[in-house]
Amino acid sequence: MKILTDRRIRYLATAVVVVLLVMLAVRIRDFITDRTYSSYRVEKSVDKTDSVSRFEFVDGYVVRYSQDGAALINRSLENVWTVSFSMEDPRVAVCKENILFYDRLGTSFYLYNEKKQVSTFSTDQQILKACVSGKGTVAALLRDGERTSLVYYTRNGEQIAAGESSITNPGYPVSLSLSEDGMKLAVAYLTAAEGITGTTVRFYYFGSDGKTRENNMTGEFVYQGVFAPEVQYLGGDECVIFRDDGFTVIRGAEKPEEIRSITFTDDICSVFHDGKHLGFVVRSSEKEHRYRMNLYSTKGNLISSAYVDT
Repeated sequence: MKILTDRRIRYLATAVVVVLLVMLAVRIRDFITDRTYSSYRVEKSVDKTDSVSRFEFVDGYVVRYSQDGAALINRSLENVWTVSFSMEDPRVAVCKENILFYDRLGTSFYLYNEKKQVSTFSTDQQILKACVSGKGTVAALLRDGERTSLVYYTRNGEQIAAGESSITNPGYPVSLSLSEDGMKLAVAYLTAAEGITGTTVRFYYFGSDGKTRENNMTGEFVYQGVFAPEVQYLGGDECVIFRDDGFTVIRGAEKPEEIRSITFTDDICSVFHDGKHLGFVVRSSEKEHRYRMNLYSTKGNLISSAYVDT
């Protein structure tokens, strides 16, 4: 009888500890989610030397770039490296430690990492948009007159794959994104059929299974009457399609599948994202507030929502 009593006491003690741990975890979660800040302290600052430079955050560093060149700045506000170039419309694409500079409607690519220049190469067509993977491979949408093409390069500028597209098949390319491992590529095309605009998103895979598919294409998703101006891999096999009425999460390489689709009733003003979160600023239906900011996980679950007035 005593043994049974001791056992029940141990079970009860274990249950109490589990309950306390759960309560503590909930309190910590609520604290992290709901806490607000009322002040801040400036550790270091630097004045801009011009009014045309743009900035991009890269894995703890800041990239400053303009038409005349770029610099990588560390936490001590020191230049890790600088590069000079001449671009009419400089753009930057980032993945992990890789930083790609390119001239929109120009022909030049400059690939860097957090330590030095990796390569520089050019194309004989105009660059519409480009992206880089965590391995340093580069995918670009190019234009030559009425023709557009998709070209995939090694980090040294050698072509891995290429293909052309037209307004009718599958449409005009507007966005592309490479996965971190450089094996998966998503491209969004603006389509127009029978007077109805829409978006076709195609997925390509450069692994062994993708080589058996025509043009390495492993999946296609069609959204009639919906414009999707951006596609973005956020890590692993998950890719987010940002639509003008919400977003869709696609997962998979050999066989991409839709795992979550969220539709908003309010107009989307802007979007933002990192490797773990998706953020949307939408117009608020409440008279007291102009906007509402919703934060989602990459699985499509709502994490938090808050009103903002700017």
